[in-house]
Amino acid sequence: MATLPDNQAILGYWRRRKLSPGLSEAEWADFYQKVTRLLIRTRLPAEYADTEARQDLIHAFFVQKILQNARTTQAGDLENAHVLHGYLKRFAQDEIREQAGLVEIDEYVADEEDVFTDVVEACAVALSHDDLHLLAEAGIDVATANAEADRFLATLGEGERRMLRHHTCAEDEARLPMDAIAKRWQIASYHYKAKKLGITGQKGGFFQGYENTLLGGWLTKLRAEISPEWHRELVALLNLLCLRVQKTMGET
Repeated sequence: MATLPDNQAILGYWRRRKLSPGLSEAEWADFYQKVTRLLIRTRLPAEYADTEARQDLIHAFFVQKILQNARTTQAGDLENAHVLHGYLKRFAQDEIREQAGLVEIDEYVADEEDVFTDVVEACAVALSHDDLHLLAEAGIDVATANAEADRFLATLGEGERRMLRHHTCAEDEARLPMDAIAKRWQIASYHYKAKKLGITGQKGGFFQGYENTLLGGWLTKLRAEISPEWHRELVALLNLLCLRVQKTMGET
């Protein structure tokens, strides 16, 4: 069970994440560690018996359901931190159902061209006016960022581009689980490649050390700041990158 201090800290972070000025980088890192320490003990389906698979699921849950919607969430306060166990179980079931559906599709179109129609729910199908305004205020030229995105994508292997196109940059209803992408396109060592790319868990918290990933390096090259204060700008840049991924790779 979560200790009383951990329980109270999680409740406080959950409430404050959507308030201005939000959480500091150190607080986000502590929030991440406390939630991970709590949820690593969640009773999950057999698909997540492997420690690495469980950690990847928890990381995806934290990023998608806690971090990326921090300022827009309509969720109320938690009565107890242990409520998160139930949230993670539902998230896991959604992932399993998606994968089960994909297995059926794999069998049905095994001899046909793979066609699909969505660091990380942050991505959109277009840059909004707010995105453009945020990037301009941050001193980031969109044309330059587009060119740097294309150069960055050209440095990646096909496996990394597939993971971006069909997971991080896919619409919700079309997003493929990482293991399904690895199986479909025969991507060896996909856990390692995903972590190196920056789309799965980082030890020490979400922001700490992210500049050492490939995506983090691309962001810092654009003079972006890897910190909670830059949350919206980072999402806008990921939106931009995903648009370039979609344009470059199409639906294949």
